[in-house]
Amino acid sequence: MFKPVALLALASSAYNYVNLAFHSDAVKTTTSPHVAALSTDRNGRVRCVNLIAPSVVLMSASCVTNDIPIGAAFVSDTTTADTIEAKRAVVHPAYDTQTHANDMAVLQLVRASHAKPVAISWDPVQPNQLATLRGWC
Repeated sequence: MFKPVALLALASSAYNYVNLAFHSDAVKTTTSPHVAALSTDRNGRVRCVNLIAPSVVLMSASCVTNDIPIGAAFVSDTTTADTIEAKRAVVHPAYDTQTHANDMAVLQLVRASHAKPVAISWDPVQPNQLATLRGWC
């Protein structure tokens, strides 16, 4: 059963974020099939979501939309994507539209995607531990 409150509580766990220099490389769609590309919004921001279960995606609350193209190789590429309609959206209850604090939402899709969901590690993150960020910058 879909438990959005539990997912949001987990996603809102406290963490410290340090903005370090990033190195980015283009990767094949098969490397990260759980990443869904959404076109840029009117402010020029690129929207990105991650498939976290066969029919559930996690994304920014400020970017919630109805159609989720999963598996696109480029932001502008929706021809190879598996576009699935969102059935329901649950925005973080403490989301602040002014400060963008808690800017996250969980969307339930009308059907399961053929893509493999992201593998979520439940291990605690240690201070100064390296991590991989997938999405568009």
